[in-house]
Amino acid sequence: MISIIIINYNVKVYLQKCIQSILKYIDLNNYEIIIVDNNSSDESVRMIKENFNNIKIIQNNKNLGFSKAVNIGINNSKGEFIALVNPDTIFEENSILTLKNFLINKNNVGVVGCKILNPNRTFQLSSRRGFPYILNLFYKFIGLNRIFPKSTIFSKYNQTYISEDKIQDIESVSGALMVFKKDIINHIGNFDEQFFLYFEDTDFCLRAIEAGFRVVYCPLTYIIHYKSASSRLDIINKYNHFDISFLKFYKKYKDRYSYNFMTYIMLKIFINIRIIFRKQIKILF
Repeated sequence: MISIIIINYNVKVYLQKCIQSILKYIDLNNYEIIIVDNNSSDESVRMIKENFNNIKIIQNNKNLGFSKAVNIGINNSKGEFIALVNPDTIFEENSILTLKNFLINKNNVGVVGCKILNPNRTFQLSSRRGFPYILNLFYKFIGLNRIFPKSTIFSKYNQTYISEDKIQDIESVSGALMVFKKDIINHIGNFDEQFFLYFEDTDFCLRAIEAGFRVVYCPLTYIIHYKSASSRLDIINKYNHFDISFLKFYKKYKDRYSYNFMTYIMLKIFINIRIIFRKQIKILF
């Protein structure tokens, strides 16, 4: 059995379309769908109960964040395989089965992800990611990766100098659709709950690699991803969560960053200034 786990927070319309698209291609005798709802206020749970009888719903009494909700979903799953699916995705084929078959037919693959397309069907850069070194993220944020997509220097994070149609081992795949065997948890542990939102998928993939598994980007199938649908409700919090999670990620992987205490303090001060600035902007508008 494959357990499809979807974490929902106030994206009722996207969630309904996502479930409908999945059900076109699966047989619930071989799959289960588990929705973990992070205390949505948009009647998402009511929509599921009224429209989808065979779906398991877990209702959290507050927003626990992505990682903790994923762990709750996994702990309540029955499948040998786990497919994490974002609620703002649309399936146009049985991408989950394709990735599951790839996982079991290739040597030592621990986590596999697919090609992600934007709604206009262009390639979504987050489909595959290298390690988020500060300089790599800086090149991405100032747009040098888009100006020089074939550069092995400026485009190292999303590796756009490699064909989007090439199967490749990578350091992280997109959490929009990620498939792995459930028993990998026995080797690397659960999703790290210190990451409320962002970097939890990267951390999970890196820990799989450290344990000797392969993480593979597999463009043999694809999904459509609307990207950060729930975050659009509060763009300020979205950026704050990103900054806070990166600081935690930086500290966790300090050995790969040539970590020193002063750099960490400077990053923390910089991030706190950004958060204060965004708070003022929010008050003004």
